[in-house]
Amino acid sequence: MSKHKKHIITLLPGDGIGPEITNAMKRVVEATGVLIEWEEHLAGKAAMDKGGDPLPQEVMDSILRNKIALKGPLTTEVGKGFRSVNVQLRKTLNLYANLRPTKSVPSPNTRYMGLDIVVVRENTESLYAGIENEISPGVVQASKIITRDASIRIAKFAFEYARKHKRKKITAIHKANIMKLADGLFLACCREVAEKFPEVQYNEMIVDNCCMQLVMNPNQFDMLLLENLYGDIVSDLCAGLVGGLGVVPGANIGTEASVFEAVHGSAPDIAGKGIANPTAMIFSTALMLEHIGEKAAATKMVNAIYRVLGEGKTVTPDLKGLVAAYELKKKGLNAVVLEQGRVGGVIGSMRVGQEHVDVGPITVRVESQDFLDLIEELNLRPLYANDSLARLVFLGGTLKLIPRSISELVQSDILSLVGKLRILKEPFISKTNVELTLADFATQRFGAEVCEHLLNPLTLGTFGTEPSNLSAKYAMSFLWKLEQEYGSVIRGLKKQSSFTQPKKELNKLLSFENGLNSLVEALSQRVHIMSFEAKQIRVRSFLEIINSKGEVVIAKKVLLANPLPQAARLIERHFPELAMRFSSVSYSPLVQVMLVSSQIASFPKAFGVLVPTKENRKILGVIFNSRLFPSRFQNGVCTVFFGGKHGDNLIQQTDEELIHILRSEMVTLLNYYGKDDTFGIKRWKHAIPVYGLGYEHVLSEVEEVEAKQKKFYFVGNWREGISVSASIVSAKRVVTKMAQVMDAD
Repeated sequence: MSKHKKHIITLLPGDGIGPEITNAMKRVVEATGVLIEWEEHLAGKAAMDKGGDPLPQEVMDSILRNKIALKGPLTTEVGKGFRSVNVQLRKTLNLYANLRPTKSVPSPNTRYMGLDIVVVRENTESLYAGIENEISPGVVQASKIITRDASIRIAKFAFEYARKHKRKKITAIHKANIMKLADGLFLACCREVAEKFPEVQYNEMIVDNCCMQLVMNPNQFDMLLLENLYGDIVSDLCAGLVGGLGVVPGANIGTEASVFEAVHGSAPDIAGKGIANPTAMIFSTALMLEHIGEKAAATKMVNAIYRVLGEGKTVTPDLKGLVAAYELKKKGLNAVVLEQGRVGGVIGSMRVGQEHVDVGPITVRVESQDFLDLIEELNLRPLYANDSLARLVFLGGTLKLIPRSISELVQSDILSLVGKLRILKEPFISKTNVELTLADFATQRFGAEVCEHLLNPLTLGTFGTEPSNLSAKYAMSFLWKLEQEYGSVIRGLKKQSSFTQPKKELNKLLSFENGLNSLVEALSQRVHIMSFEAKQIRVRSFLEIINSKGEVVIAKKVLLANPLPQAARLIERHFPELAMRFSSVSYSPLVQVMLVSSQIASFPKAFGVLVPTKENRKILGVIFNSRLFPSRFQNGVCTVFFGGKHGDNLIQQTDEELIHILRSEMVTLLNYYGKDDTFGIKRWKHAIPVYGLGYEHVLSEVEEVEAKQKKFYFVGNWREGISVSASIVSAKRVVTKMAQVMDAD
C-alpha cells in the first residue's frame, strides 16, 4: 500500500508505563514513513481517575468509527475495583479472536531459541463470560459457556490464518477427558472445520500435556487453537519461552473492529523512570501495520528491533559451530547458532533394529589436550575403544594384517621382499622441494607397493578418495612435516619417539556410552540455537543474516561452519575470489550402511577391513562397531562405507540396490550371507573435503579475509584436518582470534 495514504487509528496509551512506550512506538512509526492520524483517548485507571468510567463511550465510538485501535497496557486490580477493560472491549466489540504470534528474537535472554508458534484463542466465552453466582455464603459458582457458533468461528479463523500464512499444523488444546460436553463441543467444531482444510495438519492435545510438551519440546508445535481460559494461560507460557510478555505482540480481531495491544502489565513501579522496554508495543504496532496493508513498513520495524537486540556473534551449523559457540560463551561473548533442522553436522545416531548406531564418525582419536579438557567440562565420560585390535586389508582376494610395527612388517605378506627392502632406501632419498600428491610422495619415498597396498586403502577409508587426488602437504601433514624438518620420514619418526612421551590418554580412540552424538547433545544444551536457514548475508555496519522468508538476524560477526559449497553461496557477493576458491574444493561422496546381524559375531576379531582400489570393489571399508565397543551393543554391529570412484553413482542407488551390492561383496570379503540382518542407510553428497594440490591458496585467502574485514570467520573440517579432534582445536583457535578482535573493538 502507498505510504502516502493516511490511516486514522484509535490510540489508547494506557496506564503506568503505557504513555512512555506509546511515545517510543510513535517515533518508530514516523520513521517508516507511514502516515497515521492518532485519535488518542484515555481508558482504564487513567480514565477512571479522570471521569469515573474506565471505558468511556467516546472510546467505543472512536474504535467503531476507525475500525482499528492500538492500546498500551491497562491496569486491572485483582479481586476488587472495576471490571477488566480488556475483557469489556473484547465482549462489547465482539473481538472473538485473540492472536499471539510467539517468535524468538535474535538473542533474548532465554533458554529456547528458534521458536515460531502462533497461539489463537477464542476471546468471548468459556469461564471468561463472567457469569458467576454466590449460591450461599462461602460457595461461589462460575459458569463455563461453550457455543457451537463461537467454536466454529474461531476454528475457521485459525485455519484461514494457517492457509494465508502457509502454516503447516494446528493443534487444538482441550480438557475433553474431564469436561466431555463443553470441551467435547469445542473439539467437534474444530474437527468439522479441519476437514475443509486438508492442506493443514490437525491434531489434538490435552491442556496439561500441552503445557508439559511446551516446556520439554516446544518446536513440535506450529499453531495452537484454544478456548478462552486455556488460551490465556498457554499464550503467556509461550511468551515465557522466548523472553516474556515484553517481546511478543497481541491482536484481538473482530467482525467490526480489531484492537492491537502490548500484552504485558502496566508496571506502575517503573513508570516515569525512562527504563520501560517498548519492544512488545512496537511488535504489536508492526502486526497492526501488516493488518492494514502496510507490510513493508511492518517488516522494517521488526528488522529494526532485531538490529537492536541482535548485538552479538552468530555461528552457523556443524559440530565446529557448536564448539565455537560454546567457547565464545565461555569468554563472555553472546553467540547464537543458526541451524535449520538437527545440529551437529555429520555426527548423529540412528536406531537400527534394537541398537543405536553412530552415523558419521564412529570414534575420535584424541590428538590434543584441548579435546580432553572439553569433554571434562561437558561432564562426558569417555568410553575407550579396544584399540589393540588388528587392522585388516582385503588384498588379492584374502584378508591380510596391516603391520603396526617393524617386526610385524618384516613378517607380513602384505608387501613383497622387494617392497620391504624399498622402504630401507627412504632415509637416503632427498627432501621434496615441490608440493606433491600423496601418491607421488609415498611412491617417491617408500615405493609403489607401500602406496598401493597400504596408503591407498588408508586414504580411501579416511578421505573417501585415492591418494593421487590428495596433497601430501595438507592431507597427511604430519608425514610432510617430518620429511621437511628431518629430511626423512623414518628419521623424523625415530627422533620424535625419543622425546618425552605424551599423556597416556592422548592418541587413544574413544566414544561415549551413547555414541559421539552425546558430544553434540552436551554442547547443544549449553548454547543458544535458533531454527534458521541462512540464505544471504548483507554487510552494513553490522551483519544482516537473511533466510528465505526475508526474516533477519543481526550480528556483529559471523562464524561460518558450513560445508564449503554452502559457505561459498553465502559469501560470494562480498568475497567473490574466496567463494570461487571454496567452490573449487571437491568433496568425496559416501554412503554409510549400518548393519546389525548375529552373523557379525563370526567376523574376525579386528578393528575392521580396508579395501584398496586395485580390488575393484564398491566397498571402501568395514568397521566392526561391536568389536570396538562391546559394552555398547547387545548384537553384532558393523558399519560399511561405500564411495571412492563409485561414490557419485552409489548415492543415487535405492536402499534395495545398496543392500544387494553389500550382500554380494560381503560374501567374498567377510563370508557374510545376510542372515537375520537389519540395515540403516545414510548418504552424504558432501562428506569429506578433498585436500588437493594447491590447497594452500584456499587457506591463505581465508586468513587474509579474516585479517582484513574482521566480520567473517570460518571453521570446518576443510581447514586444519578432517578429524573431530582437529576440528575442535581449529574452532578454538578461530574463536581466540575473534575474541581478540572483539577486545580491540
